[in-house]
Amino acid sequence: MIEDAKASGTYKDPYDGINFVERHPVIEGADGSIKFDQVVVFPDYFNEQSVKVVASKYLCNNAKRKESDLRDMIDRVSDTTVDLAMKDGYFETDQDIIDFGYKLKYYQIHQYSAFNSPVYFNHGIAEKNQLSACFILSVEDNMESIANLYRDEMMVFQKGSGSGVNFSPLRSSFEKVGNADKSSASGPISFLKASDISASVIKSGGILRRAAKMACLNADHPDIFKFINCKKKEEDKLDAIKSSGILSESGYELSDEVFFQSTNLSCRFSNRFMEAVKSDGYWSTREVLTGNVVETVKARDLLMQVSSIAHKTGDPGVMFHDTINDWNTTPADGSIDASNPCGEYHGQPNTSCNLAALNLIKFFSFRNGQYFFDYERYCDVVSTMITAQDVFVDNAAYPTEKLTQGTKRFRALGFGLSNLGGLLLYLGIPYDSEKGRIITSLLTSILTGIGHITSAKIAKKLGPGEWWNNEINQDAIYRILNKHKNTQMNYLWISLMMNLLL
Repeated sequence: MIEDAKASGTYKDPYDGINFVERHPVIEGADGSIKFDQVVVFPDYFNEQSVKVVASKYLCNNAKRKESDLRDMIDRVSDTTVDLAMKDGYFETDQDIIDFGYKLKYYQIHQYSAFNSPVYFNHGIAEKNQLSACFILSVEDNMESIANLYRDEMMVFQKGSGSGVNFSPLRSSFEKVGNADKSSASGPISFLKASDISASVIKSGGILRRAAKMACLNADHPDIFKFINCKKKEEDKLDAIKSSGILSESGYELSDEVFFQSTNLSCRFSNRFMEAVKSDGYWSTREVLTGNVVETVKARDLLMQVSSIAHKTGDPGVMFHDTINDWNTTPADGSIDASNPCGEYHGQPNTSCNLAALNLIKFFSFRNGQYFFDYERYCDVVSTMITAQDVFVDNAAYPTEKLTQGTKRFRALGFGLSNLGGLLLYLGIPYDSEKGRIITSLLTSILTGIGHITSAKIAKKLGPGEWWNNEINQDAIYRILNKHKNTQMNYLWISLMMNLLL
């Protein structure tokens, strides 16, 4: 097909006009040993740090495939995606397919947008491979389920992804096991330690930084105070180890000696809890199995303890359970109880989400004393990348059958804004300012709107996700779309206002 386009003169080279040069990134370990040393080919506008990261982490270097040129990686990812889009009937004409492939390569090589890491690690390496970055798993109050959670997380981490899970279904350390009066349950914190060790040992993609995981606990769980304080205790241990003069072993860090270094923590607060905080009322924790009250405390004391510990360690964060579920587009399938490791993807348990990001600064320019926003290019990048991400859903591998079914049922896609701070600096606008917040909200509104439009076009052509076959979910999506509509302006006015602001 491409050869025919070249013969007809309709083919465009996405790499045309770029000056590719040899670079020689060298990466040393903390002990001075060489971790990476290779001559590679990159565009001359890639800075040294970008070359090091991409060359050492994302260029394929296994027994079957060796990549030493950035074009090799982008061609692998894009050509594989185009072939799958053709197979699945995403496009009507050959020219549409050629244009799609051109845009995919052009937008990546020119740094307009990028997919999440597992796409670059895995796509095109095998027939099917893990492409989602973010997984939300589940656990039940029995040893088989806990063991399965460990196994599922290990498979997620191995391929470069992260996971989140709500540990609230596990009995607390205040509750009994079986009929033994003197035998207490281990509680979620104990099981979380084992999960954290797994993430630290396997690392992300088997070769990178620590794998990332999110652990959530509901505010009425009896172990909520242990949960709030667990990372602080480990940080105190780490400080003691450092002050003792103990050195890390070769290839390790001192932080490997303590728990929860791979785990983000989040407390889930309900509206009822927050109302108790406002009224200076009381809050009760309750047994998981019976619902009996274990402890009653001032709600403000619990919240202040979260705030105090978070100020010292960065954890725990908070998630507002009822607010999140007010935006749940699939309530017929249950409550949303957890997020991915970084908190940007909230979804049903046993699902995953593929992510991508826009490099905002690429869409702005300064000419004749005025800033300009390339609205049409921005929309086209969103549409192109969202289409590619949807192609990934049916053509990726997932660690379990539950995750396969859940991901294909909901088809969750995430698209975020990167380089926002750099953009506002470029525009001369303070980060913490009303003008900065308006510009951010407008950019997000366009992204959301174009994402919905692209999704609707794909659904019209190929059919909606399975979640749509339920009236409760249909009512929810229309209600939430109206919530968007009521808080966002017409997209044409957004473009106009953006240029007025600049």
